[in-house]
Amino acid sequence: MKRLSMFALAIALAVAALLSVAGSSDVARADPGPVLAGYDLLQTVKGSGTYQDLSFPPGMFGPGCDPWVGRVFFEGDPTEIDSFGGYSFLDLTPTDTIIERKESAGLVVFPDTIDIEIVRRSWSACRPWSLPVRTAIRVGK
Repeated sequence: MKRLSMFALAIALAVAALLSVAGSSDVARADPGPVLAGYDLLQTVKGSGTYQDLSFPPGMFGPGCDPWVGRVFFEGDPTEIDSFGGYSFLDLTPTDTIIERKESAGLVVFPDTIDIEIVRRSWSACRPWSLPVRTAIRVGK
């Protein structure tokens, strides 16, 4: 009987220890440190599903142009970015998007919000798309 009680006590202590660790509020947090102002060079991977939903009202491109709503898929076109900040095309390949972080982030608190600017973006539509036109659009005189 005494042996069973000791075993039950050992099990109870082990369960209590596991529960106390599992319920601990001490959580390891990653500290990324500050993110300094500068540039991010990005690549849009083919087939990644990058798209823009577009909506054109009637007559957007001239009389007789029907309204159009649709999704246009894009892919990166790094050949359009030939140089940037003293770097040549070969240095930047396969960059198709350049974003500037205007100020540093995380110097005091993290997460932090900062202003960014899309400096360059070179995308092209993955497949052709067209707008329906009921009548001929006259360009010029």
